[in-house]
Amino acid sequence: MKRRNSIKSALDSIHERDIQKRLHAYLMVGQYRCMSILGHSICILNPGKINPYEGPDFLNMAVLINGELSVGNGEFHRRTSDWFAHGHHLDIHYQALLLHIVFDNDISCEISKETIIITEECIPMNAVAEKGNSLHSLDDLQDYALSRLLRKRDEVNMIADSVDDPLQLLKLYGLIFLERRESLRKRTYHNRPTQEIISAFITSQGIQEYLKGKDIPNDISMLDFRMRGGLSRHIFMELFVNCFAPLALLLEIGDQQAFKHWYWTQPRLSVYHSLYHSFPEIPQLFMWQQQGVLEWQRHLFQGRNAIKELLYPYHAELMWDE
Repeated sequence: MKRRNSIKSALDSIHERDIQKRLHAYLMVGQYRCMSILGHSICILNPGKINPYEGPDFLNMAVLINGELSVGNGEFHRRTSDWFAHGHHLDIHYQALLLHIVFDNDISCEISKETIIITEECIPMNAVAEKGNSLHSLDDLQDYALSRLLRKRDEVNMIADSVDDPLQLLKLYGLIFLERRESLRKRTYHNRPTQEIISAFITSQGIQEYLKGKDIPNDISMLDFRMRGGLSRHIFMELFVNCFAPLALLLEIGDQQAFKHWYWTQPRLSVYHSLYHSFPEIPQLFMWQQQGVLEWQRHLFQGRNAIKELLYPYHAELMWDE
């Protein structure tokens, strides 16, 4: 290993654990893009969860490397050499690290799949990750988003015994979903008959292809008018996320790895203003973030204690792990 001149950091007086929390909050706000020291294009879709125990700082990070999704753990250090100073090279918890994030790449060595350098100016020095309205942290959003997907999958499963055909099952659950939404909103959800909307949805070219196992595209909101069956982007997106996705998960339609990739990377179509006014500090960059807040609200309104142990049964295989 060849050591280079170390840079005196302005953050040396701040505990690394505090910097880690601020870095996580910064990465959660948006898709951080940069080049790795190997010259690869890096886009951090999700910084994962802060690990309060032994092992890497960030668990289950989702990172696009040259456009390909990779999932794994990340570690932050002020300097690359801190990896050895902290004894991580002797600790099995740090094996197969995906991303090493540093301020100063002061030595040349192979520690992780990728190493990126972030400037100190990126990290807010007078702020920490915000926690809005008793939602424990932004980390919890992923748990609640998964809880919502699994709950809807089980709702579909409850009516699956009486409906053999997947298309008819989708139609029935879609009708239930729209009628429920209209009931909750106390007004008409749209200006077309519910039956007509569901018929257009299930007969659309997009749904027909995905029911046959075609992989879901990265952004379904970009489907053209014909693929959406003539429906608006908003209605098609809402039916797709809340009705087709649970069905696809239940029946294992298509490649499940591609499904998981879509669910955790689908950009949001628009900002939910009702959520923004209540939770302005929570990002709405991805569909799953909006789904997570909606599910947390549901738990809150039903008087549930919003802690991880009482969340909907946790299915780890649907998280970021490959």
